Amino acid sequence: MERLRLLVLSVMLAASSSAQQITTKPENQVVRVGDLVQFDCGVTGFSSGNSFQWLSRNIRNYDSFLAGESIFEVPARASGEPSDPNRYDIEGTYNLQIKKVTLQDAGWYGCRVRTTTHFATLILIEEPILKDGFMFANGLTTLVTCESTFASPSDQAMEADQLPKISFYLGEKKMNGVKSMFSSNDDGTQKIKGAANYSANYLDHGKHFECRVTIDSPSFMVKAEQTFSISFQPTNITIFPDKQNPDQPNDMYNIGDKIRCGAEGNPEPKVSWVVVSSPGPRLVRNHTLEILHDMVGYNLWKCQATNGIGAAQVKEFEFTVEAGAAITPAPAKGGTKPWVIAVAVIVVLLVVAGVNFVFLKTSMWIPQVYNMSCEVTMKTGWNLFTQHLGYKRSCSV
Repeated sequence: MERLRLLVLSVMLAASSSAQQITTKPENQVVRVGDLVQFDCGVTGFSSGNSFQWLSRNIRNYDSFLAGESIFEVPARASGEPSDPNRYDIEGTYNLQIKKVTLQDAGWYGCRVRTTTHFATLILIEEPILKDGFMFANGLTTLVTCESTFASPSDQAMEADQLPKISFYLGEKKMNGVKSMFSSNDDGTQKIKGAANYSANYLDHGKHFECRVTIDSPSFMVKAEQTFSISFQPTNITIFPDKQNPDQPNDMYNIGDKIRCGAEGNPEPKVSWVVVSSPGPRLVRNHTLEILHDMVGYNLWKCQATNGIGAAQVKEFEFTVEAGAAITPAPAKGGTKPWVIAVAVIVVLLVVAGVNFVFLKTSMWIPQVYNMSCEVTMKTGWNLFTQHLGYKRSCSV
């Protein structure tokens, strides 16, 4: 009878044990320092009398016992809270969250049900730091460096696909010749440093530079960014006209036209016009050359650009200025044109003058009906618009 009772109890325990299983195992992760991490663990057949734990073994407790430190345990903590609520949290029923991870959190994290434990590794990497300034002189070679600190399970050799790799990108193009170096820190963390020689080219000025730290498995990337600033002497001097008559040939100009000049460079170049042959001015200290009356005829000028790097860069430009008045811009649409007003005034003056002339002729030469003698005296007067003749008569019958 006693043997039968023990047999039934053994069967019940075996059934209970087999019913309680981990169905979702935590997975290895690589995370940036400061982020939130979540390890998932799925359990079936769990009851209030069973045991469930989250364990950790990281840099903080590396010398502790092999099983690790208990972060969360059921039913030992009836409240269901983890051992350090400021650092850990439980999402749902069994998933472990680590808040704002630091390098010291790197290690193993295990989900345990009764005697079964599944561990996952956590590798942590800081954002890389660009160690040098990114201002270069055109044509010179400079060593570009970038480094990042990372932490991984301390007593396990990392597989090749778990080791961080460092690479440089300029624009969308990967730079060649980047060397990676590893070193250990006193706190158990490690450092990866990348370095490459860069020959500055002014065409790279303003391009986007990235230092990327990657891990193949699990797939991960974190990067630092910077914009290249390359100092270079003026180049690509460009001359372009600002004409009132765009249909005119490029080498012909009218008085009042403008010729502008620009150049590329870092720092920004100062541009001026210097005369080579011209009847006009000798120097214009800005980028715009205005065509004046005393420049009629043949002209040869040079646009000069300087920015304190190397010699001044020049580009010559020859042109001819046509004689004659400057072109008057067309009046704005919608208003009365000046010539219309002038014609109207002239017509009014002619009409008034004609009326006065007729009046004068009539008064002096039409025969009188009455038998009388008249003395006609003429005098001059002024109207508001024009001169006219007034008359004074004295008659006797």
